[in-house]
Amino acid sequence: TFDLPPKDFAELSKETGNVKVSSTAIENSMIYLGMNTTKPPFNNPKVRQAVAYALPYERLYDNALYGRGIKLYGAASDKIKTTAWPQPTAYKSDLAKAKALMAEAGLSGGFELVIDHYNAQPGADIAQAIQANLAEIGIKVTLQAGEQRQVITRYRARTHQSAILSWGIDYFDPNTNAETFCVNIDNADTARNKTLAWRNSWQDVDLSNRAIAAVKESDAKVREEM
Repeated sequence: TFDLPPKDFAELSKETGNVKVSSTAIENSMIYLGMNTTKPPFNNPKVRQAVAYALPYERLYDNALYGRGIKLYGAASDKIKTTAWPQPTAYKSDLAKAKALMAEAGLSGGFELVIDHYNAQPGADIAQAIQANLAEIGIKVTLQAGEQRQVITRYRARTHQSAILSWGIDYFDPNTNAETFCVNIDNADTARNKTLAWRNSWQDVDLSNRAIAAVKESDAKVREEM
């Protein structure tokens, strides 16, 4: 079943009866925190990096997802050498580094933040764990729970300050991630291609052009290097 939250699977696996729980990670699905760069202070990359280092990755994995999934954090290096998926980023929990980045951004005193999230589990557990950890670097979080359609509607309208959501790739090719997280050529509200980068108003024209060029490359080896 895909309907039970991770906690229920964990409890079922401890039962001594006739219930056997087995699971396979869904390779095309991830959970992420989107930060709207039109909502200060998320227009400052140091603040976004501070939040990334303040997230309680291991606590989320153990206490919200109950160990069911593949870790997308904690890599030894931030250098990407292959298009293999899934693979982790180099981010990991580091409150000292997060506080330093906040100070560099001129926000050592913190700021107030609203996080939209699904009211169903594990959304609530994830949101509460993030709320507690961000408080450690001075960020006072207000959680705004809603049904999935409500959260997504605000997200698509770009009215969120930040939001916890899930993303599932559309097809098994590196471009499906590269496009949605990197490509944002037109950041206007009337844009035709409203990727996840667009939804968070994040734009890097050079990176967008490189991702577009890569999907057009017919040589597999050259394309992987791109």
